[in-house]
Amino acid sequence: MPPALLIIGKDLRRGIRNRSTITLAFIAPLALGFIFGQILGGVDDMDERITFSYGVVDNDGGDLGTGFASVLDQLVDDGLVELTTYTDTDEARAAVDDDDVSAAFILPEGLSDSFATASPATIEVIGNVDAPIATNVATSIAETFATRSSTAAMAGIAAAGTGVIPAEEIGTVAEEIGSSPPLASVTTVETGGDQLDFSTRMVAGMAIFFAFFVAGAAVTGILEERDEGTMARLLAAPVSRGSILFGKVSAAIIIGWVALFALMVASTVIMGADWGPVLGVLPLIITGVLAATGILALVGGLAKNAEQAGNLQSIVAVSMAMLGGAFGMVAPDPGSVWGMIAMLTPVHWFLTGLDELAVGGIAAVLPATLAMAAIAVVTGLAALTFSGKLLRP
Repeated sequence: MPPALLIIGKDLRRGIRNRSTITLAFIAPLALGFIFGQILGGVDDMDERITFSYGVVDNDGGDLGTGFASVLDQLVDDGLVELTTYTDTDEARAAVDDDDVSAAFILPEGLSDSFATASPATIEVIGNVDAPIATNVATSIAETFATRSSTAAMAGIAAAGTGVIPAEEIGTVAEEIGSSPPLASVTTVETGGDQLDFSTRMVAGMAIFFAFFVAGAAVTGILEERDEGTMARLLAAPVSRGSILFGKVSAAIIIGWVALFALMVASTVIMGADWGPVLGVLPLIITGVLAATGILALVGGLAKNAEQAGNLQSIVAVSMAMLGGAFGMVAPDPGSVWGMIAMLTPVHWFLTGLDELAVGGIAAVLPATLAMAAIAVVTGLAALTFSGKLLRP
C-alpha cells in the first residue's frame, strides 16, 4: 500500500479515537448552533408579528377623538394592536393594573375644541410597568398623533392670521389638514426570494467555523510529532516528504468533509434545518474545507511549535468567522474595507453560497464554490513554501 495511504489511515484512526476531534468537528458546532438558534431564532421570523394590547377612553367625543380612533383602528386592521374601549379612566387604569391591557389612551374632555384654537391639551397614556416596550410604543403613537394635530391647528391659525381664511374656519381647515394622508409613509415590502433560515444559518456558521480547527490539525499534528520525536523516525523511513505531507493534510480534509456532511444530516433531522439540495451543498462543503485547510496550513507554517500554531490558527479562525457572519452577526457592507476583507474568507462565501442555493438552485452556488476553490489554491501553494520547515526532525 502506498505510504501516503498508510499515513491517511493512521491519522484517521487517531482522529476518530481522539475525543477532542469529535467534539470540535461535530458535537460543539451542532450544540452551539442549536442553542443560538433557539435563543435568537425568533428575531428573523417575520411571519410572527408582535401584537400590543391597548385600551382607550374617549372623554372627548369630538372630531379629534374620532380621528385618533381611526388611527388605532388602522393598527388593529394591520394586526399590530388589540383594542378595548373603556367608559372611564378608572376602568382603564384597573385594566392596566390587572394586565388586561399593556397601556391605555385617555382622551380628555374638550380635546377637539382645543384642536381648533391650538390651546394646550394632553392625551394621557397609562402604561403597565411590566410592559415597557408596549408602553413606549403607545407613547410614540400618542406623540405622533399630537404632533400631527398641532401642526394642522397651527396651519389653520397661520392661514387665518394672513387673511387667507376667516377665523371661524380655522377648525375646518385644521381638521382637513389633520385628516389628510401623510406626505410620506413607511410600508413593508416582501422580498422576492427566500434565504437561509436563522437556525440553519447558525448551524452552518458554527460548522464552517469549527472546520477551521479540524483543518488546522494537519499542521499542528506535524508539529506535535516533531516535538514528540516521532517525526524523526518517520523521516528516517523510506517515505518521501511529499507522501508525509499529503497523507496528513488529506486526513484532516477528510475529517472536515465527513464532519460537515454529518452536521448537515444531523441538524436536518434534529433541528429541522434546511441546507438546500445535497448536490448544491456538497461543492460548498468540499471547497470550504479545502479553503480553511489552505489558510490554516499557511498560518500554522509560520509557527515554531504546536502551541504557537494553535494560538495563531485560533485567532485567524475567530476573526474570519466574525467577519463572515458565522455567529449570526451582520456581515460588513461589501463596499467597506472590512466588507472587502470579509470576501477573502471562506466563511463569507460558504454562507453566501447557502443563501444563493436557497434562492437560485444548484447552479447558484458556482460563484461561491469558485471563490473558495481560488482561496484554497492560493493559500495551499503559499503553504507549500513552508513544508520544508515543517518536515524536519
